[in-house]
Amino acid sequence: MAHLHHLPYFCLMEVTLACVVFASHQLHLPVVKNEIKSLDVICDANTFNTTVTLEHPFKGMVSAKDFSRNCYTYGTLENTVTLSLPTSGCGLRLTSKVGKNGELLMSYSVFLSIQQDRHLHQIADQEIRVSCQINDEQFSVRSKSMVKEIEHNSMENSRSRSGRMRQDNIWKSQFDENKFRGNTRHQESIKAAKVWMEIVPDEAETSDNSIQDKLQVGESAKLIVKSTLPVDIGWKVVDCNAHDGLGDSSQKLLDEEGCPIDDQLIPQPSYGPIRKVSLTRYQEATSIFPAFKFPDRDRLHLTCMIVLCRGPCKQVNCNKNLSSNEREGKTLNKEDSEDTLDQIKIFNSVEVLAPTVNEYYKTKDYKIHKA
Repeated sequence: MAHLHHLPYFCLMEVTLACVVFASHQLHLPVVKNEIKSLDVICDANTFNTTVTLEHPFKGMVSAKDFSRNCYTYGTLENTVTLSLPTSGCGLRLTSKVGKNGELLMSYSVFLSIQQDRHLHQIADQEIRVSCQINDEQFSVRSKSMVKEIEHNSMENSRSRSGRMRQDNIWKSQFDENKFRGNTRHQESIKAAKVWMEIVPDEAETSDNSIQDKLQVGESAKLIVKSTLPVDIGWKVVDCNAHDGLGDSSQKLLDEEGCPIDDQLIPQPSYGPIRKVSLTRYQEATSIFPAFKFPDRDRLHLTCMIVLCRGPCKQVNCNKNLSSNEREGKTLNKEDSEDTLDQIKIFNSVEVLAPTVNEYYKTKDYKIHKA
């Protein structure tokens, strides 16, 4: 009877040991990856296209990291798969740097997730960072109103020079040459016109001069709007919004006059000195703020409107004690006058991490509070 009493115990021990041995074998199964053979990327100011070539036919899903439900494409049992993304969302990030010869180099980048099965995550899945340099002309400001204003100013300058040169045929021939040069110069200034946004840590440059592309919630971050515009064109930043990249969640940051909705989120941008660069003027507007994110997304997207003005733009006094009507008429400089030419949308994104916050959202306390 004693042996019969202990028999189930011994059987249980044998089964448990067998399970442990089986599990250990499972953990050491070889991982079979469908290796990436090549990546081909083509981009412009609006779209980012990536073609992934794999070693074997692919039936899974390629998506922008953290955007698998909206920014994705499926494989069709061929070795190549192409994903097309809008540069205004899906986690696309714009960065710029100065090249060896002083030229401006701009590029978009995104993290891609290559999922071997359309519906399941596996250990063989891969992530890869893909970047693409943008042709300068593709990123130029496209504003008919601005072009007309520059052409008008060029014609006025030509007429002024013409009046001074009518007395002499030699002067006239010189004027014809100068007129040709003037047209070429204003065309070059139009091609060089750019406005873009970057989001970086407040102390952005590391020891190797590379730009960090991740932030922590609460870390001091810097929103920088950079402009390279023709001499006669002014600008200012207005109507800024934070969103999750899909349009599901958003938060207004700056109103239509460029005043902050909440100084604790982001303060009014500060405009730096103007620096002449060839045929244009370069200027930055900067706002330093504590980094934040939406609860269910690690990518923070910012979108702003840039007002282009004929001459200097009016700078509004954002004193919260003033009414909106009083704000509209009160400028920081009484000599400023605004004649709006156009509005340009700019956008960018940055990864913002919050490990402690993310862990809290998974806890029972958060679920009970939410319910």
